[in-house]
Amino acid sequence: MKYGIHLSQEKAEFPALWQAHFIDYDALKGFLKTYMVDTNVRLSTAFPSTHVFQWTPANEPSFDQLLSQRLALVSKLTPEFVVMLDREVEKFNQFFVTIKAEIKSRIAHVLDTSRRARVAECEAALSDLLLLERFVFLNFTAVAKALKKHDKWSGLQIREPYLMRTSQLSFVVSTSLLQLKPELMGRLVDLLEEQNMPLSTLPVDSTTSVAAALKDMAIAQPPEPPVDLKHAVLGNTAASPKLGPL
Repeated sequence: MKYGIHLSQEKAEFPALWQAHFIDYDALKGFLKTYMVDTNVRLSTAFPSTHVFQWTPANEPSFDQLLSQRLALVSKLTPEFVVMLDREVEKFNQFFVTIKAEIKSRIAHVLDTSRRARVAECEAALSDLLLLERFVFLNFTAVAKALKKHDKWSGLQIREPYLMRTSQLSFVVSTSLLQLKPELMGRLVDLLEEQNMPLSTLPVDSTTSVAAALKDMAIAQPPEPPVDLKHAVLGNTAASPKLGPL
């Protein structure tokens, strides 16, 4: 399944407010497909393998003209794409900062030892946290895939340095919710045991089973993404930034 379709299906499961702050992957891909498909400066991959570059071409631009035309287009369109992508990333990151603060406040309320928390409160706070983790992963993957398409169609390799830039943003470097997650899950386990409620009664999140996570107490890290999407985000080199905790 193409990622644009996958992202649209996943996005539809989020509240309307969240949906408005997703990376507009279709717009980014549309820009690239409309303007950059025929700009590839890597001529060895821009033309069919059977193409023969002539020393003195008769029915096509000379070699220097071909390079000049393509380099001119890439030098104009790549900065436009970067500005467009920056705008999408900033929209996504700013919403993350806002929602993170709200979720952190709700979790702190649940963990307040001066009051008795209810199971429903803990479940709601945990569901919000898992939803935010999923929101970050889906959007970061969209950014990585859009960059991959740019590099493929333009021949200019900007993916790794761009992702390095994003490693400085809140959705990557923030750790406060990750630190609260084990305590929240532990509180929920305690409440369930006090009320003799089985863990199997917990709702199952679309990303991971809350019940299974509690049973295993695998609470130090967010659930691992599918292998193909994880590869798209992390890449093959040490220079690629990792998707950070919340």
